[in-house]
Amino acid sequence: MTFKSTHADRVHSEEINPLTLRAVVTGIVLGSLVNASNVYLGLKTGFTFGASMFGAIFGYGICKLLSKSNIPLLGGPFGPQENSIVQAAATGAGGLSGLFVAALPAMYQLGLLSEQPRDDFARIITLTLVCSFFGLFFAVPLRKFFIIQVARELRLIYPSSTATAMTIRSMHAAGTGSAEAMKKLKALLGTFTAAIVHRVASYYAVGILYDWHIFTWFFIWVRH
Repeated sequence: MTFKSTHADRVHSEEINPLTLRAVVTGIVLGSLVNASNVYLGLKTGFTFGASMFGAIFGYGICKLLSKSNIPLLGGPFGPQENSIVQAAATGAGGLSGLFVAALPAMYQLGLLSEQPRDDFARIITLTLVCSFFGLFFAVPLRKFFIIQVARELRLIYPSSTATAMTIRSMHAAGTGSAEAMKKLKALLGTFTAAIVHRVASYYAVGILYDWHIFTWFFIWVRH
C-alpha cells in the first residue's frame, strides 16, 4: 500500500511515494527537539511554538544531504511533497508538549497525582500514550470536516500552515531556490546554536551573562 498525496504544484514532477522512512524519522527527531524546548518554554512562560516551520527548513537541509548519498532508504530524489511529510511528522511529535505544559501541571496543582513526579512515571507514560492515540484517532475524521469542508466554505487561511507551504515551495523552486534555502538554514542554525550556548553558559555566569539582558536593565531603571 503506497501513500497518495495531492499534487503540490505543476513545476515539479509528481513524487510516487513521498512517505519515506527518512522523512518520518527526520521529522520525528526534529519534532522531539521542539517538544523538549516547548516543555521548558511552556513551563517558564506558558507559551509554546509549532514545529512546522522548524521541521520544514531543517528537514530540507537534512534530507537534501541524505538524498545525495547511495545509502538504501536514505538516498534518492527529494521533493516538496516529501518535505511536507517531514514537517507534518515534526508537527505531530512537537505537539506532545501540550500535555506536559498544561494538563499535568494542573493535575499536580489539584492534588490528583503524587507529590513527586518521579513516582508517577508509569502514569505519565500511560497518559501520553492515551492522549496521543485519541489525538491521532480524531484527527483523521475531523480533517475532512474542519480543514476541507469548513475551510473552503468560510475561506479560512491558516497563517502558519500557509507560511510553511510557501517556504517549502520557495526552497524547492528552480534556480535560486536551493541557495536561498541554505541561507535560511544557516541563519536558523546559527540563531539556534547561539541561543543554546548563551543559555547553557548563563548557568555558569549567573551574575554576568544572565543579568546582561535588556529587560533586566528596564527593571533596574524602573525601580530607581
